[in-house]
Amino acid sequence: MLCPRCSYDLTGLPAVHTCPECGFEYDPHAAYLRLNHRSGPWEQVVMGTALIAGSLLYPPQPGLGTKEEFCFIAVIVAAMSPAILRLLTSCGTGSLTLNRFGILLADDREKKTFIPWNELRSVRFGWISGNLVVRDSRSTRFVIPCRQLGSFLRARRLGKEIRRLKTVYGSELAESHRRTAC
Repeated sequence: MLCPRCSYDLTGLPAVHTCPECGFEYDPHAAYLRLNHRSGPWEQVVMGTALIAGSLLYPPQPGLGTKEEFCFIAVIVAAMSPAILRLLTSCGTGSLTLNRFGILLADDREKKTFIPWNELRSVRFGWISGNLVVRDSRSTRFVIPCRQLGSFLRARRLGKEIRRLKTVYGSELAESHRRTAC
């Protein structure tokens, strides 16, 4: 078994333990996901082409400059298109940890949100928005854009996995309460 966070070999360690390399508290069902969106080269090509075509095809208006000025602007916009694309498509980085304690969402600004399994109310995937929406018992919404997960299907699978883990960890928690009560 490998650590879900750092891939350290956990062979010989207990099934429920803390990774000696990174400190991740793992168990057989634990998962760790990096939430990251990087625009791919195809996105940059499409955006750059659209910006150049839009700039070149836009007819000059009387009093607003010549065709050469518009071409110069098109070249500047094309040179800036990767930066513009990154601003339009970026949604930050972070991590999502699923373990026996609950769900931990951490963003790139080190803001952490923890939802214990007993407070998890719903997990839904929106096909139109492409967002995975997690709600806790106080009706607080936590939105994870599918761009951070890589695809619609991965976001949908993650939603199903979170619901499954709620059932698994919920039954383990109920079993441990029954054992301590007896």
